[in-house]
Amino acid sequence: MINKMTAAGFVVGLVLTMLLAIGSASAYAAESVKIGIIDLQKALNESKKGAAARDQLRSKFEKLQNNLKAQEAGIEKMKQELEQQASMLSPEAKFEKETALKRKLRDFQDQLNDYNQMLRQEEMEITQPIVQGLLDEANKLGKEQGFTLIIERQKAGVIYYPEAMDITSEVIKRFDASSK
Repeated sequence: MINKMTAAGFVVGLVLTMLLAIGSASAYAAESVKIGIIDLQKALNESKKGAAARDQLRSKFEKLQNNLKAQEAGIEKMKQELEQQASMLSPEAKFEKETALKRKLRDFQDQLNDYNQMLRQEEMEITQPIVQGLLDEANKLGKEQGFTLIIERQKAGVIYYPEAMDITSEVIKRFDASSK
């Protein structure tokens, strides 16, 4: 009976010793983990190249928007003319004007969709190399400063983190300096 209790005590002691060893190893590992957070959207918006790309896209958007406003004004004018002349037009003439108005509206919608698709494509083409450059700088920073992990704030769904973990400003500075 004493041998069984001694053996059980030995096993319990061994398990406790292992748990303590694992616990202290985990504490040591937790202390050596260095995590950084980067907000790529903020870095894209605030870096010099990102701001230039945003301005370029905004300029193109405004030109396209002005073109659409002119088309919209033409459609509105056609609509008003049709409403004013509707009672004086023959059914065939009214039908032709309504068909022309519908065609213009459809063309306008097609043009709007084309512009939206073109702007999305252009935004991707312009910003993708900038984002890649920012990621490269974050990677270099991580290696140089011994980060274990760098997380993208928005894609990872990070809700809270201490400001000391945010490396966004440092990445922007390094990226701007390397982009000259």
